[in-house]
Amino acid sequence: MLTNWVTIKKCIDYLQFLTKQEIEGSLIRINKKESIALKKRKARLEKYLIGIKNMSEIPDIVIVVGQHKEINAIKECLKLGVCIITILDTNCDPTITDFLVPANDDSIPSVSLIINSFSDALILNK
Repeated sequence: MLTNWVTIKKCIDYLQFLTKQEIEGSLIRINKKESIALKKRKARLEKYLIGIKNMSEIPDIVIVVGQHKEINAIKECLKLGVCIITILDTNCDPTITDFLVPANDDSIPSVSLIINSFSDALILNK
């Protein structure tokens, strides 16, 4: 996603355009077949882009939970020079991250506590 940011940004912009058109009621004015196709396209874009639809540029920091499952994201961050913070369990490699937090990455309460602490710190520093 990050290494293909130009294309992803176009998809995000198109999703925002479709959302705006739906709010204004412009999708009702076109014929039924085109309207249904645009609504399906919008639903598909929302499904895949819901977590990043408000991003305007590549992030400065990426927080990774579950290093083995997210290895492609880590490789993209390394390629682009994006800072990586990883919650590391005993089965992870600490050499491919910039900052690490040793914790159980399988425990939802543990990960929730750490992520909430990060978000609180980020909000205070803005």
